[in-house]
Amino acid sequence: MVNHFFGLLAYVPISFEHTVLYAAIGMTVSFYYLCKLWPGKQPKIIDERTTDHLFAMTFELDETKDASYINAVTEILKKEGAIEVYQKEV
Repeated sequence: MVNHFFGLLAYVPISFEHTVLYAAIGMTVSFYYLCKLWPGKQPKIIDERTTDHLFAMTFELDETKDASYINAVTEILKKEGAIEVYQKEV
């Protein structure tokens, strides 16, 4: 008589750990793909003065917006303490 042990339960922890590993790898790859971050990608520099303590905020405005809308955004930014506000085509 031959005794065969069926060790399916021994593979449950291994299967769980593989699931976690592949999910983490998949999330990392999809994050880099969706954010368009790949090796060798050249960043779009908005302002050369951007550093650790100075940052740039960009707003995408429609061409159909009138000057009062742009002036309102500028006034809000200045009221909240923006050092410099200017328009630039990127």
